[in-house]
Amino acid sequence: MIAELIAANNPTARPVSVDESAVCFLSENDVPEWMVRSLTATAYDEWMPLQNHFIAPVNQLHDLNNEDLYRPWFQRRYLTIGGGLNGDPIAIDLNTHRMCFLFHDEMYPREDYLPDDFVLHTPLTYTDFWTGVANDPSFPVDAYEAEECWGRPQRS
Repeated sequence: MIAELIAANNPTARPVSVDESAVCFLSENDVPEWMVRSLTATAYDEWMPLQNHFIAPVNQLHDLNNEDLYRPWFQRRYLTIGGGLNGDPIAIDLNTHRMCFLFHDEMYPREDYLPDDFVLHTPLTYTDFWTGVANDPSFPVDAYEAEECWGRPQRS
């Protein structure tokens, strides 16, 4: 379904073969099989736009999530798979399978910071998130708009 949304919005984009290492990376990190199938069905060489959001190339997810900037979130089981209009990464919480925005303004490590403080959890599943992106013109484009839309639970 997500592949069809991307194809409809990017008619000249051509899918690429999925590297076996990309599938292994996702599987080894407990990404559910149905989500692996969806992510690999949207395999392109470059970030694919979908309205005001972008989906990262599946073959680049390992390298992306292991970059110094993203690693603290990945180590806490937030798999970055895309980005919003204003640069906020979009991630899957691998514990709950809910979609999240990361506040990119807060991503640079400093003393006493906790990466979990800079995650905006949405109430949406992977499919509901991307369907909302494709169909709702008022869908939040970044963590701040998502916070206005869904609020931000206090950390315990």
